[in-house]
Amino acid sequence: MAMLKSKVIAALLTACGAVMLFVPLYVWFHTPDMPLMHATKAFGLIWIDAAAFLGLSVYFWSEY
Repeated sequence: MAMLKSKVIAALLTACGAVMLFVPLYVWFHTPDMPLMHATKAFGLIWIDAAAFLGLSVYFWSEY
């Protein structure tokens, strides 16, 4: 049961991390008047969070 719980947590973290990585890119590519510096500042924290989510998912995937 603990292994299943760990894999479910890992799958959720992976999905959230992937969405958090690709949504800012989608918004930036579909907003032509957004300057690159503004996009970098706005999405930098989101990408840091995504990296944390994906790092945690690696931990949970390799736990068992």
